Amino acid sequence: MELKDILCIEVDITVEPHSVFSKVYKEKRTLDFSGNIGFSVRCPNGTCTKKFISVTDEEMRSEAVKALSGGETSFVISAFCAGWEDWERSGAYHCDSHLTAVVRLLSLQKTDAGA
Repeated sequence: MELKDILCIEVDITVEPHSVFSKVYKEKRTLDFSGNIGFSVRCPNGTCTKKFISVTDEEMRSEAVKALSGGETSFVISAFCAGWEDWERSGAYHCDSHLTAVVRLLSLQKTDAGA
């Protein structure tokens, strides 16, 4: 598969909060590869000062290129929340919720074969 063959991506997102008082967040998304494939999810730490964890379009496309050049059709990308746990501890305790996304690159050929 080549970069030009990719139609969409499936993303399985898991965000694990650093705080024991918050719950793990999971979500699945399908994104059109011809558009912006970056994404943001709400931080599961309800008191986080930043509120969102983001992975940029540039980061996603760079990882897709690396995967394809290595003969792979999937990759894992991760990010950490850069906010503070809460306003009272701002400047002292980072939120550090951890996002992990398993990304599958899908082409027309794979879609047709499954139909």
